[in-house]
Amino acid sequence: MSLTSLPFEIIGRIFDYLELPDLVDCSLTCRPLHWFFNFHQYGLFRPLWHNVPCQIPNNGVSDLRLYYRNAVMIDATLYIVVLSLNSPTCWQLRTNEKNLEWLCIPVKVFGQYRPVKYPATSSISNQIYIHGGIDLVTGQPTNALYELSVNNMHLRTLSQSNVLPRPRSMHTLNAIDRNRFMIYGGQCFTNDRPYDCRDYAIYDITNKSWTIYNPVPNIPYARSLHLTVLVRNALYIYGGQQITYVGLSEIHNDDGIWAYDTQNNQWRKYLSPNIEQSTSFRLPSEWISTTGRKQSPGRRVGAAMVCFRNKIVIFGGSTTDNWERSQVEKPWEYMKIFSASKRTWEHIRIRGLPRMQCVAFTSGRREFFVIGENANTGEIMMGRIFD
Repeated sequence: MSLTSLPFEIIGRIFDYLELPDLVDCSLTCRPLHWFFNFHQYGLFRPLWHNVPCQIPNNGVSDLRLYYRNAVMIDATLYIVVLSLNSPTCWQLRTNEKNLEWLCIPVKVFGQYRPVKYPATSSISNQIYIHGGIDLVTGQPTNALYELSVNNMHLRTLSQSNVLPRPRSMHTLNAIDRNRFMIYGGQCFTNDRPYDCRDYAIYDITNKSWTIYNPVPNIPYARSLHLTVLVRNALYIYGGQQITYVGLSEIHNDDGIWAYDTQNNQWRKYLSPNIEQSTSFRLPSEWISTTGRKQSPGRRVGAAMVCFRNKIVIFGGSTTDNWERSQVEKPWEYMKIFSASKRTWEHIRIRGLPRMQCVAFTSGRREFFVIGENANTGEIMMGRIFD
């Protein structure tokens, strides 16, 4: 009896007892075992990119290009809130329908309204929260905080007691439980000159107040346009850009992943593989080594980062060398997968994935919905990743 003739459950039990090198050797014996290895390791057999045709109305092209990184997914519906000069609107796309169609929904404002670009967004239940951004009238960053109900499209300005965080843009906003969300990093201004910050603060919806945390030694380096994702009780931070001494922005030179324990207010860093061998300095105890050098994502900006099967998935974006130094064919097609519990990097190829800056959302048990900007044409495009 061959191994491939056994039920999947039995093969899975056998794979559980094998070390990774043995699993790899076993997967190379035949195509069925290779596919099963992929599913056992990544939750996917042979992921492919499937382009999603969807006509974008003429009045929505510039909106989606400017605000797509602020998209949120609630119950299989994609929402992109546009805080424009004239009046706010919300683009809506029901991703589970056969024929996708963008809908532009007018938003009714309650309270003071300031139009902004480059804010940070997140959602809790049926509420979308929007913080900060660049004021389109003054050109300065703001610390305004909005709450949009997707049920009636009412936008309200939330009161903020205690000391407020610094006005900023290009930062991140993440719900860390049902009553709190956290901002980190972003770009601030001093005397009309931009600079990246590294501070973080948590807003409590119930008492409408901020808790601003003092900087500690073991905290991520200052950055903007970075990526964040919540996995269980830890908020992970990766990539982004940094402002250089001459005032220009470039891809951040930190290729590790930082993790914030939302319950204990503690930071730790997962180093990029083999970094311990490249330095003679003694590293902090909160810095954790990882393995899988060829599988790690390196330095990126504009990528997608999501949680899938309690692992961190990263793909897309731009790299420091624009993929030119890679020794593999179409390196942008590789999805990088990090397991914090095993401290390992792995990767799997998404055949057909275009070069793009993007955001992604899990859609179903083994599917991702992706929206972003094509690196070659600059056009907004959408797709699904599944077997």
